[in-house]
Parts: sequence; C-alpha cells; structure tokens
Amino acid sequence: MKTLKSIFLILTCFGLLLSCSKDDVLVEDQAEMTLLKGKSKMKGTRPAVFTVEPNGVDDTQNLNDAFTDAINAGACSVVELAAGTFYIDLIEIRDFHGTLKGAGKGNTVITTIDGLSLDEVNGQNLFPALLKFVGGDVYLKDLSLRSDAENPDWLEGLIGFFGWSQVYEPENSYINAIVDNIEIIGQPFNVGYGLMTGSDSRGLPEGVPFANIDISVTNSYFANCAWYGAVIMMIKKGNVVVGTKKNDGNTFVSPDGWSYGNLGFWHFVNTKISVVGNHFQGQGGRNGGLDLFSAPYLAHHQAAAQNFASVATIEHNTFDVSNFVSAIIINDNRRFEYPEDEPMRVQLKSNRIHTDGNTMALIGLNVDRTIIRNNKFTGNAAKGLLLLGEGDVYNENGLILGNNFSNAIYSVATVHFGVNTRNWTIVGGNLGESVWDEGENNRITGCKNNTRGVALGKTIVDSPDLMRLPMHDLKGH
Repeated sequence: MKTLKSIFLILTCFGLLLSCSKDDVLVEDQAEMTLLKGKSKMKGTRPAVFTVEPNGVDDTQNLNDAFTDAINAGACSVVELAAGTFYIDLIEIRDFHGTLKGAGKGNTVITTIDGLSLDEVNGQNLFPALLKFVGGDVYLKDLSLRSDAENPDWLEGLIGFFGWSQVYEPENSYINAIVDNIEIIGQPFNVGYGLMTGSDSRGLPEGVPFANIDISVTNSYFANCAWYGAVIMMIKKGNVVVGTKKNDGNTFVSPDGWSYGNLGFWHFVNTKISVVGNHFQGQGGRNGGLDLFSAPYLAHHQAAAQNFASVATIEHNTFDVSNFVSAIIINDNRRFEYPEDEPMRVQLKSNRIHTDGNTMALIGLNVDRTIIRNNKFTGNAAKGLLLLGEGDVYNENGLILGNNFSNAIYSVATVHFGVNTRNWTIVGGNLGESVWDEGENNRITGCKNNTRGVALGKTIVDSPDLMRLPMHDLKGH
C-alpha cells in the first residue's frame, strides 16, 4: 500500500481504538490496529464479537454464519472460537476485515470432517485449502490447524491467504494477513503446504496473475507437511515478515525422510522479505530448509513488471537439518526471463547453520550482489557454500565476510565458486578446508585456494568498484 494511504489508515485505526473501551474483546494490540484498511461501519462503536462453540460433528455452517455476521458488522469484527475441536469442510471467506482467534494453540483446534467436498473446488480449477481467505485484512491467532491422520482427502494447504482468485477478484487484488501464535500440523500424505499464499488458480491459458500480498507470521509452529510448512508465493508487490528481532520467531519442522523443505518463497517481484529469528529443523528433504526462488515456473504466470528490486534479509535464524540438499537455497532464476530487470538483493547474516549429511550448507544460484556475513557453520556436508551461475546468467558481485567455518567439516570445499561466477570477494578467517575457484576475477584472501595459478593474498581494496555496492549495502546493518 502507498505510504500516505497507510498513514491515513493507521490513524483511522488509532481513532477507533480511542473510541473503544479497554475490554479485551476490543482491538487488542498494534497488530490488530493494522487491520482497518477500508471504511469502517462501526462509527465509534466497539468491534462486534461472534463466539462459536464446537458441536463435535460438523462446524462448517456455524463458522460460515459467524464470518457472514462479522463481515456485515464492519471492520475489526472478531470471530472467536471457544476451546475444543472444530470439524469443518472447506471454507472460503471473502473480504474479511477482522480477527479470527481461538483459546490458544492446542486448546482450539480446527481439523477436517470425514469426506471433504473437493469436487466443486477442483471443478473450478482452484486450490483445495481447508480454510481460505480471499482479499481483506485478516488477523489469525491463538489456535491450531491439523489434518486428520485417517483422512485420505488431499489438501493443497490447511490455510490459504489469496489476493486474487479465478472466480473472485478482491479490490486491488490485495490481501493483508497477520498470523501469530498458531500451530499447523499436517500429514505427509494429505497436506501439501501448512500455510500458503498467492493467487487461487491451478493454471490459465493466459497465465495466472500475481497478487498484492502483505503477510506477517510470528510465534508459530509448522510441522509434518508433505511439501513445505509454509510457502509464500505469487506476489507482485508486498511486504513479507517471518519472525522479527523481538523473540517471536517461528519453528518449522519437516517430516522425516521426505519433503521439499521447511519454508519456501516462490514467484515474487517488487517484494520485501524478512526472515528473522526462526528455527528450521528436518531429517531429510528434497531441497532446503529455506528455499528462496524468485520464479521457479515462469510459464505458469503472467508477466509482472518490476518497479524495484526484491530484497531479502535472512538473519539470526538457526538451521539444524540432516540429509537435505542444502540448509538454504537461494535462486534468482527470474533473471533468465528478465535479464534487464534489477536482480534480487539478498543478505544472510548472523545465522547458525548446522548440517549433518547434507550435500551443501548453502547454495546460491544466479545471484547478484549477495552478502553472506557473520554466519556460524557447524556439522558436515560435501560443501559449505556452493555458488553457481546457470546458462547465460552469472553469479556475481557478492561478498563473503566474517563467517566462521572452524567447527564444520566439508569433504570437497568450504566455498566452491563454480562456472559462471565472477567478481566475488572472500575475506578469510576460520574458513576451514579450502576454496575451490572455477570462476572469473574472484578475490580470495586469508584462506587456502586449491585453484592452481591463482595468486593468494589479493584484498578487497584491489577492486574498489566491485566493493562499492556491497559495502554500501552493509551500512546501517
């Protein structure tokens, strides 16, 4: 949203907060204050609260009725679920500007009924998500979503936040979601993603459009989903926050032996991503604990113009993954289709990365001006950092500074600059085994280099033009 509009809306919320009492059913904290993005119908009255008790059989209609009443009552209304287990069929809520809250993780549980009604959703070419929000401003907190271990019905996600749908388009193709203190536990055989975002369409001949999505996820737990605990994708303009510096990070646990990873970011442009203070854990996966792919399936989507380069900050997270391809995978593969656009900017700093039996600890593909600094690596893998460019795309202009590899064992190399890498700088120190350099004009100082004919001892001041942008990015961090 534009800055002036955001300021106006925050002031609107603040005025409403002052007009309400301090009862706990009112707007409770700063997060809920951000929900009033549209015109409120409350005119100074308290937000309406609609409480739902579980009936132990099928709560679908009761929840639908509560959301209908809350939407009609106006922005900042609350649907409050009592303690207990709610059994529901697929539910889709459109343009909800309010809060869905439970009695706490493990106290309020939403799960599936037997025999989900999937035919209608599949017939409309939509994603089958158990609880789906399309458009609006949604604050979700204090509850659990789980799939039934006995249910054979396949769900793309347990909860989805969509800014656009093939059958319904919200205003500005936009959704804002705040997710706090929830638990999502799937089953590898019946849930793909725990949490998902995007545009609700399995595919269109002209391509699926991206959506405007803002989302914050904090204090939450994701486990046991077949693909990712959460996948945040199909964003053409948005702010994404997964954990912050306030000790409110999330925990992601992948099922043993099979998954794509813990957390995935796919298909995005003009997006700011912050991943801070989270814990990633898994025992075997196809990709990484954290996957950051700017555009894995370009042919599936409509083109989205870039107005500014996407930026990702990954810091103060812990990774404890075994038998993955890599703890972290970063791939700016959008550069294949849009080489004139600005590359994604990525900074990884102050993370703790432990691997056991991995192929790599960190993979960077097709990136430009990535900064990897002050991270601590432990455990073992074939390689610590693998940096590659693919096809005609170079992996270039990056900085590796102040990392600690002294307690890690990598059988091939600590850092491997593969083909199509150039203009990287390593400032050595605790680099462990070696640097294997197959690239061009990479500056390596203070560590072993097993590439014959390349002089050691070059410093970053040998290439001031190369370092200007990375060092500028470091200022203020």
